[in-house]
Amino acid sequence: FDSSHYGLNPLKVENWEGNIMINFDPESRPLGLSLGDMGDYFKNYNMAELVCRGRKVFDIPCNWKMLVENNMEGYHIIGTHEAPGEYCKLEHWRTIEGRGLYDILGAEFDEPLTMNVAGSGGAPAVAIQALTYAEQRRGYFVTLYPNNLWALQPDNVVCLHMIPDGVGHTKWVIDYHFPKSTIERSDFENIAQAAYDGVEGFVVQDLDVCDKTYRGYHSQVFKPGRLSLHERNMHRFAQYILARVSNKEFITAADSMTAAAGS
Repeated sequence: FDSSHYGLNPLKVENWEGNIMINFDPESRPLGLSLGDMGDYFKNYNMAELVCRGRKVFDIPCNWKMLVENNMEGYHIIGTHEAPGEYCKLEHWRTIEGRGLYDILGAEFDEPLTMNVAGSGGAPAVAIQALTYAEQRRGYFVTLYPNNLWALQPDNVVCLHMIPDGVGHTKWVIDYHFPKSTIERSDFENIAQAAYDGVEGFVVQDLDVCDKTYRGYHSQVFKPGRLSLHERNMHRFAQYILARVSNKEFITAADSMTAAAGS
């Protein structure tokens, strides 16, 4: 009996920007190849230096893939997040195809805005110091396939991990990360609570629409429609899922560029 043959199964673990990334597939390619140039969007947020000061967990009554898709497009903002102000105007939002296993729903505003009003956005009390003013005016929802999401905001970074909980439910684990300088402020508790309330307001709205849409998918009269121009990332994600369940390789833009450079 050799006890070394009966230990725990090894897992691939890498640390990226303070995030511990775990892969159960021992044959998977290195994390860097999957990320592509995703780190360029995180550069000045200095995420490895941010501190997690809050966690919320929500039960979303839909399949996990629907929740992932919900965070990839701005089309649903019109009917789901119709709060007053500039944050929820579709004209500010656009999709960005990632050069790696990621996609982005991004926005650019006339002034810095963050999710600090329930279901909407307002001016941040303080900004992450390394961000330029142009970066403060942008917001990114970055989805790393298959189920990781980061919301990059001018004053904090929100990590939203979507965990399948059976076929028809998803556990949405949301962590809030702030700069140390913000945590040391006397009004930090108010800043943090506004961030919690802002994100939760959106979550409640998304929960409602995901629940209704998922139940609608099971109707006998449901027929799939065509994707809009705001849903390019959803199409790419669907192709990724099809490739994975078919045991085929999914080719990203970064892969295509690498192949072209080597030919």
